[in-house]
Amino acid sequence: MPTTVECCLANVTADLRELAGECDLQVREVPCLDHCDRCRTGPFLILNGELYTGSSHRAIVQRALDAEDGLSPIESVGVETGPREGSRQ
Repeated sequence: MPTTVECCLANVTADLRELAGECDLQVREVPCLDHCDRCRTGPFLILNGELYTGSSHRAIVQRALDAEDGLSPIESVGVETGPREGSRQ
């Protein structure tokens, strides 16, 4: 189960906050995660240091939880492990 969830304040929803309580997740809300392109186009989260995208925050977390049962997060949710896009300098 993903224990650490990072989200951008501009991209977080009440649904994620509710889900955090249900699943006992540690959520870290920050002003900016330097993924501005992702932030403008849809839901994304950083779970245990890996960037995940999906149709909703709930879907991202649920798919990651399912990965514990043998479902690969790369198959079910978009995941990127490369350098962050749009990093501020």
